Amino acid sequence: VLGAFIAVFFLCVAFLMSDKLVNEKELKRRYGIMVLGVFRRNDKKRAFGFVDKWLDKMEGVSGREMEDSRTFEVVAANALNYMEQDRAADVILVGTVETEKLEQVGAAALSVGGNLGKDASAIKKAAACDAVILVEQRGGSLFGGIEQELDLVRSLGKKVIGCIVL
Repeated sequence: VLGAFIAVFFLCVAFLMSDKLVNEKELKRRYGIMVLGVFRRNDKKRAFGFVDKWLDKMEGVSGREMEDSRTFEVVAANALNYMEQDRAADVILVGTVETEKLEQVGAAALSVGGNLGKDASAIKKAAACDAVILVEQRGGSLFGGIEQELDLVRSLGKKVIGCIVL
């Protein structure tokens, strides 16, 4: 029993010390970024996956996820509304995710910038645009990378319109 307790304790400490983005509410809470849209999770069959579902149900996020096509529509509408409010004509998508995922999310009014921490052309695009929208991956994006991107965007004097979570 003591061994099981110690194992659970270390798993909890590892989870708390993790630098990965787990849920979109963390972006709002830590950085004050508006979440423009959240795509469905691709739940993998994992041991103790029922614990994640139970925690989601307790948090009230279970069953609220939309189909990807509807999520694209909501993201586009939110982005266009905030672009009009901020009078931003040229908005790019940046994030710590792969460029292919950024291109999947991109709409007609949005161009893809890339990863500001790893791509010099993305920094040049960000310097030339009016505002940016972050695209981050749940369980993949690290808070260190997100903070680095936000610092770079702020140093360029650009506005962060919001964030899209994959």
